[in-house]
Amino acid sequence: MARIWREEYRPTSLDEMVGCTQFVEDARAWLGNEIPPALLLVGPPGVGKTTAANVLARESLGDMYDPANYYVTNASDDRGIDFVRELKHIARQGGIGCERKFLLLDEADNLTAAAQKALRQVMETSSSQSIFILTANDIGPLHDAIRDRCLIYEFGPHTDDDASRLFERIHQREGLPDAWREHYKSLNRLCGGSLRTSIDLLQGTRKESEALGRALRNKSEHLSKASLLLVAGQFNNLAQHLYVEIEKGATRIGILRGLRQRVKHLFEDVDDYYSFMLIYGEFVEKAMQWGDDDAAFVDYFVARLKNEARKGSGKNGE
Repeated sequence: MARIWREEYRPTSLDEMVGCTQFVEDARAWLGNEIPPALLLVGPPGVGKTTAANVLARESLGDMYDPANYYVTNASDDRGIDFVRELKHIARQGGIGCERKFLLLDEADNLTAAAQKALRQVMETSSSQSIFILTANDIGPLHDAIRDRCLIYEFGPHTDDDASRLFERIHQREGLPDAWREHYKSLNRLCGGSLRTSIDLLQGTRKESEALGRALRNKSEHLSKASLLLVAGQFNNLAQHLYVEIEKGATRIGILRGLRQRVKHLFEDVDDYYSFMLIYGEFVEKAMQWGDDDAAFVDYFVARLKNEARKGSGKNGE
């Protein structure tokens, strides 16, 4: 079976978690509660929300850490009320050999309004049998009734220093070229502080001295090209470029962040930058909720950019 580095280097204890000093401290206190409140872990993809949930369940359950006592599901797979009815049955069963089981509901922000209402009731009536941990890329779509029942913790992108410490650990264990060390901070920045994305890129790069530098330059050039096309108003070309990037494995969020990081100093008029940021904020939220049609997402994003450019210039655009 092929090795997957991001799984091999995923923390299994609070002590192993990178860049989460405050969370680790708060988590120990949370685990000390007789009946811990539900948790809501919020943040962009790849910053450690699911890993944190896994660690908490492992630390609490100890030898009883088992699928029977740690039920994991994803709301992006099934978003409706039938899904919550099934969850209700599982939550009320309780744990085997332990006082309470853990239920992890990943991407809870994808649940429908009706499903969220039903989930709140399940959480209220099952707290003596199950401990709920929810994750969300965006807290906005979650109803207040869900938020009010949870202790909320926000995860942000990893800092260069925190990420570099993990990269160094991987570096030593995997025997990576010494020349790669100088690129680790750039690697973290280009991947938006997502350790998952960074580690995947590390594993997918040939173990040659210059290989990582080339991979990062290529990634930067692709992101820069998109920014230049946007600022130049070449929207049709921008759409075609983004299709290719997604086919190569780029994520919606990664594309949006790459554009944001590069366009600020390219716009001649600062008002154009702020107009872009309004669209950026809108589409960061849409990126979390959009279906599987990446091409439609790109088309809608570029259409909004083109329409905004027309309003700003009074021209018909490209």
